[in-house]
Amino acid sequence: MTTEAGVPSVHVIADAFVEQYYRIMGQLPQQACRFYVDASVVSRPRPDGTMMSFTSVEAIDKHFLSCDYSTTFEVVSVHSQNSFKDGILIMVIGFLTGKDKVKRNFSQTFYFARQNTSDYSLAYDVLNDIFRYIDEEETSTPITLPVVESVPAAEADELNMTEPIREIDDSVENSFNASEGKNVVDAQKPTEPVTETVAPQPDGAKREFY
Repeated sequence: MTTEAGVPSVHVIADAFVEQYYRIMGQLPQQACRFYVDASVVSRPRPDGTMMSFTSVEAIDKHFLSCDYSTTFEVVSVHSQNSFKDGILIMVIGFLTGKDKVKRNFSQTFYFARQNTSDYSLAYDVLNDIFRYIDEEETSTPITLPVVESVPAAEADELNMTEPIREIDDSVENSFNASEGKNVVDAQKPTEPVTETVAPQPDGAKREFY
């Protein structure tokens, strides 16, 4: 990845943030709120697996202080991408071990928004933060699709033969393609980035933060 001279890559920034973030969460959770602003949204799982969200620095700080963060974080992988307005999307996969000595796999995603500084220095805030245990069961109700009965080939051929054949004038067809073809292509463009599924790396790649 190429960057401007003297400007670290998003991967360097992401790695530095992750190391600092999990050290503070494990040792000084009362200082963790400094990564956030009042516009930040933090989502965490409830005991039943459903998600709850907090916004404002005060609410985020209150939540962090109410949790048991006497834990060890093992970071297995860190992936990052450039995002909107020089922001950075960061995804972390790792393990968390609490006082109960139970080791749980987790995934955490951050959106790192760049601050508008007068001296153009690199400064970021965590605008979005979603944490979830990967090993917990999904609580959402599965969607049941209707069963479509297959039509025998002979019957399908008979149905096709009974349909009237419609002829399309070449000039009308060409006019339709020219005027509406672009809209069809635009409608099929994805509006959200595709999230890459990352498999945990071997134990040798883990980094522990206490």
